[in-house]
Amino acid sequence: MSAWKSIAKEAFTQTCLVAKFLGFLHLTNNYLFSPTLVYGPSMLPTLNLTGDVLLVEHVSHRFQKVGPGDVVLVRSPLDPTKMVTKRIVGMEGDQINFLPDPSITDICRTIMVPKGHIWIQGDNMHASCDSRHYGPVPYGLVHGKLFFREFREAEDPNKPNFAELVHYKSLAAIHYDSFPTAISLGIQWQEVTNESNSRKS
Repeated sequence: MSAWKSIAKEAFTQTCLVAKFLGFLHLTNNYLFSPTLVYGPSMLPTLNLTGDVLLVEHVSHRFQKVGPGDVVLVRSPLDPTKMVTKRIVGMEGDQINFLPDPSITDICRTIMVPKGHIWIQGDNMHASCDSRHYGPVPYGLVHGKLFFREFREAEDPNKPNFAELVHYKSLAAIHYDSFPTAISLGIQWQEVTNESNSRKS
């Protein structure tokens, strides 16, 4: 009988440890930071067409600490099931001058960003579906700010493994020769497809 009690106690202890670990991962992934796979043409040349592994932090936007120039993860206004990556161009109260479609016309339009909204655009204006098409985006759709990008380069026997930190205004890149440790920890990955003019779904 004592043996069964010992086994049950050990099982309960292990279950509690697993539950705490999963809870920690959940809090980290949703409220601190999370790895995200982003691909698509709208953020060229900042982000690659074939995909980049990014680290998104979920703290700054909760304290209104994002602004023009920041690259953010936003829930798509056109399809709430999708997330897109765009750059903030203007905040509420800003006057924005933009080209609706640079491939068709060079006539600029002007708009005032309303309260509680932001204006987002892709770096590749010729292949991005953004605020120029669906207007200002509610600030509440922002899910995080990008601050690390991971590159996996081709193996070179003459080059040692190293990690290089490259800073942008609010986007940095870490070059690794392997996937980040976060994968082995089981952190939930998020896949993001950048919206473009050719695919507005």
